[in-house]
Amino acid sequence: IFDAEKAPVAPEPSLGEFPYFSLIDGYEEMTYETSRGDPHFHGNVRNAKFDRFEFFDGHKLIPVEGRLKTMYASGTGASFFEVQKTYERMIKNLGGVTVYEGTGKDISDKKVQYKEVRHREKYPIEEDKIGVYMVRTPSRQIWVEVWQPRYVDTNYFLTVVEKQDMALRAALLPAEQMKQA
Repeated sequence: IFDAEKAPVAPEPSLGEFPYFSLIDGYEEMTYETSRGDPHFHGNVRNAKFDRFEFFDGHKLIPVEGRLKTMYASGTGASFFEVQKTYERMIKNLGGVTVYEGTGKDISDKKVQYKEVRHREKYPIEEDKIGVYMVRTPSRQIWVEVWQPRYVDTNYFLTVVEKQDMALRAALLPAEQMKQA
């Protein structure tokens, strides 16, 4: 069973802008405009300053809160094995680890239920292909999931979450202002 707090601590990497990882060459991030009604796209991509995402470690779900981006990668030329190994190698080059690689059958067999299923809800997940990776540094954890639904031959979902506390983006109104309102 994976414990993020026991994962090796890697040196602080020099990273560009969030979400830090590009899509595989030959793939582009599908947008609302380019989705042309693709049902896999709608409602499944996210870009949030703060959100919650559950990662499967082969036994249980690990909820991670923080900055999140889920992209739907559209393209051809890469097997899902190449997709997994590309992101695994990038994470390992940063000093990270593989959390899980496998199929949705493990999720079904363990009777795991996602609280928010997102791109995982519209398909029989037993044949979906999954890779989960994580790098832990002194100041942060960066989680990566690649997911290929069984009905999609070459496209894949890439989710990156940088674990962090939520910044409050609202404030209490002063009592005097509330009286006036």
